[in-house]
Amino acid sequence: MTPHALLLLTAVLLIVFALPLWLRMVPPNHFYGVRTRAALGDEQRWYAINASAGFDLFLSGIILLAGILLIDRLGATWPLEFRTLAAAALLVALLVRVSVRGMRRRE
Repeated sequence: MTPHALLLLTAVLLIVFALPLWLRMVPPNHFYGVRTRAALGDEQRWYAINASAGFDLFLSGIILLAGILLIDRLGATWPLEFRTLAAAALLVALLVRVSVRGMRRRE
């Protein structure tokens, strides 16, 4: 699998794994979701934190998918490595955004 295809798959997986969190379908557990002491200690807080994080991840997956397609379209003359690097940078930026937002609302 090429790095470019892996980034596309990552975008799809972000969307797929985010939906159950966003839709509040994942009960408190120690494997999947935002697992802080505060979230695990209160079921209502668990669902609120994970719904918000799920929405952020879902949005990030959509932005990443659209960004990769846009980078491919606008950068058609760029070397594949540069397009892949640009898409990877977008992924990192989106995940940093999700992490920062998650840290702000964890308590």
